[in-house]
Parts: sequence; C-alpha cells; structure tokens
Amino acid sequence: MKIYILLSVFFVLIYFSIKLRVVNRRNVSDYYEYEPKDTPLSRSIVELISIAGGIYIALTLALSFLKIDYAPMYRLLEVEFDFLAALSIVLASVQPVFTFIGSKLKLK
Repeated sequence: MKIYILLSVFFVLIYFSIKLRVVNRRNVSDYYEYEPKDTPLSRSIVELISIAGGIYIALTLALSFLKIDYAPMYRLLEVEFDFLAALSIVLASVQPVFTFIGSKLKLK
C-alpha cells in the first residue's frame, strides 16, 4: 500500500513540475515580450545527459536481469565515481562521432 502512495505522490509532483514549467515559460514570454529560445549548447547538454541517462538505465537493468554483480563505485585520483555512469557518459559522448562517420559513409 505504501508503494502506491509513494508512486501517486511522485506522479503528482511530476505533473505539477511540468505544469509549472509551462506556466513559467509562458510568464517569461509575456513579461519580456519574446519567446525564450534554447541555445544549441543547452540543447546539446540536455541531449547528452538524457542519452547518458538512458544508457545508464539500460546497463543497470541488463546487469540486474542477468544477475551480474559489479562494484558500483571506483576510485581514480582520489575521486569516487560510478563506473556505469562514467561509461554511459563516455558512450553518449562518442555516439555523435559514429553518427557523423555513418552519415559520411552513406553519402559516398
């Protein structure tokens, strides 16, 4: 029963978050009399993080499904990090390179 209450609260918070984002965006456009635009840099950062997040979730679910244990935290130069998160960001960073190469090969 607790899980249903937590899920309900979570989805209500998500709904209100989206609703407030729309209202805030509309208020900014009304106040400044122009529509705020995303910059290519901000769109690229959002795309990188969302792709890395998707890769991280997919890897975590695959390891969980296959019942493979892995050490979630590694230390490198006194910095602890999650190996899957680092791998996800690296794969998401390299993905545009392969897309670019693939598009160039397709054009020939």
